Amino acid sequence: LPDTDENLTLRDLDELFVLRTAEKGSAAARRWYYGQCLSFALRLGWETLRAPLGRSSWIRDMQYAARGFRRAPGFSIATVLTLALGIGATTTVFSLAYPIWLKPLPYGAPEELISFRDVYKDRSGWGVSVQEIGDLRELRSISGAAVYGYSAVITKVDEEPVRLTGYYVSVDLFSVLGVRPALGRFFTAEDESGEGGQVIVLSDELWRRRLHADPRIIGTTLEFYGQSHTVVGVAAPDFQFPQAIKSDFWRPLNLRGELPSRNQRYYQAVGRLKAGRTLADLEAELPTLSKRLEGAYPESNRDWSVTASSLVENTVGGYRTAFKFLLVTVGLLLLIACANIASLFLARNTARRNELAVRAALGAGRARLTRQLFAESLFLSLAGGGAGLLLARFGTAAVARMMPDGTPRLAEVAISWPVVLFAFLISVLTGVLCALAPSSRLSTITPGEAMRSDSRTAAGGIRNRLQNGLVIGEVAVSLMLLIGAGLMLKSFFALVNRDRGFEPERTLTLHLQMPFENYGTNDLRIAAYRRIFERLGQLPGVEAVGAVTGFPGSGFGVLGLAPIAADPANPGRRVTMVFHASTPDYFRAMGVPMVTGRGFTEQDRIGMPNVIVVNRAAAAQLWPGDNPIGKTISLPPVAVAGTIEREASFEVIGVVGDMRLNAEASPEAFVATYQVPLVWMDLLIRTAAPAAQIGPVRQALKEIDREFLIEDIAPIKEVMGDLVALPKTQSVLGALFGTLAGLLAAIGLYSLLSYLVGQRLREISIRMALGAGRGDVFRIIVARGMALTLVGTAIGSAGAYALIRLMRSRVFGLKTLDPAVFGGAVALLLGAAFLACYLPARRATQADPVTTLR
Repeated sequence: LPDTDENLTLRDLDELFVLRTAEKGSAAARRWYYGQCLSFALRLGWETLRAPLGRSSWIRDMQYAARGFRRAPGFSIATVLTLALGIGATTTVFSLAYPIWLKPLPYGAPEELISFRDVYKDRSGWGVSVQEIGDLRELRSISGAAVYGYSAVITKVDEEPVRLTGYYVSVDLFSVLGVRPALGRFFTAEDESGEGGQVIVLSDELWRRRLHADPRIIGTTLEFYGQSHTVVGVAAPDFQFPQAIKSDFWRPLNLRGELPSRNQRYYQAVGRLKAGRTLADLEAELPTLSKRLEGAYPESNRDWSVTASSLVENTVGGYRTAFKFLLVTVGLLLLIACANIASLFLARNTARRNELAVRAALGAGRARLTRQLFAESLFLSLAGGGAGLLLARFGTAAVARMMPDGTPRLAEVAISWPVVLFAFLISVLTGVLCALAPSSRLSTITPGEAMRSDSRTAAGGIRNRLQNGLVIGEVAVSLMLLIGAGLMLKSFFALVNRDRGFEPERTLTLHLQMPFENYGTNDLRIAAYRRIFERLGQLPGVEAVGAVTGFPGSGFGVLGLAPIAADPANPGRRVTMVFHASTPDYFRAMGVPMVTGRGFTEQDRIGMPNVIVVNRAAAAQLWPGDNPIGKTISLPPVAVAGTIEREASFEVIGVVGDMRLNAEASPEAFVATYQVPLVWMDLLIRTAAPAAQIGPVRQALKEIDREFLIEDIAPIKEVMGDLVALPKTQSVLGALFGTLAGLLAAIGLYSLLSYLVGQRLREISIRMALGAGRGDVFRIIVARGMALTLVGTAIGSAGAYALIRLMRSRVFGLKTLDPAVFGGAVALLLGAAFLACYLPARRATQADPVTTLR
């Protein structure tokens, strides 16, 4: 406001403030005063900006910007490509992070959902027993709890066996999750016992893929497990539970009949917090529940505790660190791109000082000039955003293929409308950031200052300092990203190339399941396995054939997990172990060395003494400093998937080397397959050319029984690649973004020096005319650029050290300081910086002083 208006307005406000203080008190008067000031400021600001911010004015500014950039295609293309890289990288990562991590789970109020798990005193554990669901429902902090367990059925499609994956669920699961069916209904209490017939709920995908989306499916019957099941409902298209495994169907779990023992913790449980209750309230109740269960059921619950965690955290928490790292990385990359573009705008706008001065002299105010600069920046940023969105479309598809199987909602990864909106907002924000530095300098220009040729010194000094700061910032952030990417790559290669305790290079693996109805007895299964091993052993190039229930070291596909005492008479010290069943030639097929004792033979079968082989880690924890051979350990039925009816003793006959995949070696044990035969196993075929044996192995197994289900047949190295897919994706993207950051920093340095050479070409020519050598000019320019780089390197080094301390606890094998990675990143950045300095310096030395000065 003008000074006179300002004084009058303030006096009026003061008088009214005094009156209101007398009428309503000082507190109310102060609130009124602040409200009036804020309201007045907003109204006046809008009135001031409404005319220049009009839609038609913005359109004209955009049109003017487009015409100007057509006259400078080199500048426009460089700007759009730089922004496309930054925005494209950011959008690619967001397109993955949104459905996997950020998007709410498709359940009612998912933040209220809780996962329960039993853990042993050494913090190991997997699930809960089905009998615990009644105890969980008595907790005061939850409104309901449900239990579910894995189920699968083998069906035929075009005469080939196909697995359908599903879950047994307590009938209240869907109400606890807060979801509704797309067709029909979910389960009711009457469905639990099955007295009214077996019922089933289908997934939307199964309904569409196998049943052609028939709307009359409700009430029809399907054959599952040799029984007729009535279809009562179809789940919504976006419903999937649990998230990590694709479910084709859900069946009601009968909690009224005979239930598995409390030792068998094969089920998962989910609950919902009551309104107003928190996870902390629930956790405060759990120790009391655990003690009560331990007192009531000491054989199954001694040293076990019930724990709870957020279902959201349980589902996507494992991806948080990776996506945080990637989002921070691309955010820094985008900032480097913005600094680069701001520097380019500063250099470009130098030539426009006279133009802007003329516009100011003709009446264009500060807001009008600022808006023009923002319009130009937004025009290019939106163009870069469009190109970045196109890059993200291909980048998203490529990165999604790198993600591990079982990633939640991986099928939803796409360039969806939320992703497009994100790209648009990032483009607008980028345009604003890129315009801040140029507008802060050029929007305050006065006509007289700009029209004077000698005004270049003062304004140019400020502008140069601003550009110098941008370049230093780019170099510092680029070094941090390069070091972070180098550490991630080194960690990944260390993880891949670590000693795993077996030889994966020459082994083919597959999952085999026999139809239960054809192999219902132990004798039939053992005979089938012997035929399999004999037939596969006859294939050319096959050296050994073995089988096991799940890869040791992976924690998947195991028989069971149970705490085992080294001395049954003194069960105080227990070790939680993972159990597998394996065949005589398994260790030879995997290339696992026998440390002491022997492996299994054909004589280790049903009716003979029970025998067991343990790994080195189990032996060291159970019998430290003692020879484990001949020791006896007792296994509960849970340890071997209920294949023994009661606790049984097993004699240790051998110790094998530790096998590890992602984690350190953990205690594991192996029982003989011929003593606990199952209808499913993972086969391992040792051969010189694993990939070449895929066809012959599949054909040989089909010759034995065409109803064998054969899945996941691949060289074991490929399977191991799936297990490290997430750190691989993180490392590859980190390395790519770090390299792009270094490249952008070098481009920024090149742009600055090119601008400086152009600005000082007359000065350089005078120096050369007065006797300065070309080498002197070359050194001056290179020294200027390398000095900025060294300052940025020093700042980036300090930031990288802090980054390493932050990453140390989250990255495998990371040291506090890795000289090789640090030195390599610095050398790479300095090399790129020198090249960026060399080209403008060479241009300056090749200038003809006479021509320039003429």
